[in-house]
Amino acid sequence: MNNREILSGRLDIGGKELYYEVSGSGPAVILLHGHSVDHRMWDAQFASLATRYQVLRYDLRGYGLSDMPQEGEVYLHAEDLYKVINHLGIKQAHIVGLSLGAFVALDFLYLHPDHVMTVSVASGAIYANEEDETVNNEPFQDAGSAHESQSSRPKRNDPSIQEKVDEWFINLMESCGKYKDEIRDQLWRMIGDWSAWTLRHREPKCLIGPDLARGLRARGVRTPILVIIGSDDSEGSIRSSEKLLHLVPSARRADIADAGHFSNMEQPEVFTNVLELFFEEQEQ
Repeated sequence: MNNREILSGRLDIGGKELYYEVSGSGPAVILLHGHSVDHRMWDAQFASLATRYQVLRYDLRGYGLSDMPQEGEVYLHAEDLYKVINHLGIKQAHIVGLSLGAFVALDFLYLHPDHVMTVSVASGAIYANEEDETVNNEPFQDAGSAHESQSSRPKRNDPSIQEKVDEWFINLMESCGKYKDEIRDQLWRMIGDWSAWTLRHREPKCLIGPDLARGLRARGVRTPILVIIGSDDSEGSIRSSEKLLHLVPSARRADIADAGHFSNMEQPEVFTNVLELFFEEQEQ
C-alpha cells in the first residue's frame, strides 16, 4: 500500500452495514471483489490507481468485514452498490469487477447505466448458458431445505465446512497461472477469513442471473466495456468472458499471459496498466 490517506468506514444501506475504503482523488473507480475473497484482493490496484483516481473498494454483503445476509431476504449486490455510491456522493465511475465482481458490475450497468463511465470485467462476465444458475463454477449452494432453521446450519469451524473450503482453495489455485505460488499466502489469508456463509445457508438470489444477457441484448450496450482474460483461467471463466464479447461486439478484449483466475494479483502491474490505458482512452 502507499502512504496516501485512506478513508474507511461502514455504511448502513438499510439494516445492513458494508465495510468500505476510499483513497485518492479524480474520476471515480470502483473495485468489486470475487467470491470467497474480499476487498484485500485489490491491494495493488487500490494503491496504484489512487495516484490518479478516487478509488473505492468495499466488501460485498456476506463477505469480509461487511454484514452477512439473512436467509429469505431479497437483495441484489448491484443495488447495494447503488446505495454505497449515493452515500459517498459518487455520480459516475469506472466499474471494475473480477469473477463475482464482474457479474455485479454488469448487473449495475444494466440497472444504473447513467452512473457508469466504463465497465471492466475479468475472470468471467456473464452466464455462459442462459439457463445456467452457476457463476464461474463458484460454490453458490443450497445448504439445506427451506424448512430447516438457521440454528441448524453448520458453523464455520465445522469440519465438513472446512473440508469444502479447503477443496475450494485447491480449485482456485488450479485456476491460477504461472505465478500462483506468489499469491498463495495472500489468497489463503482471505479464504481463511471467509465466513463461508454461502456454504452454510440458503443464499438469496443476489444477481440478476441469466435474464441479464437477454436484457442487455434487447436494450443494446453503448457503455465502453473491457474484457480481461487470463490465459490460464478456467474454461468456464473464459467461456463466460467470450460470451460477453459476442453479446457486445464493441467490447474490447485484453489477454494477460501467464495469468489465471486472479489475474489482478498474479500480474498486478500488467493488469493495472491495461485498466489505466482503457480509462485514459475513454476520458479523452
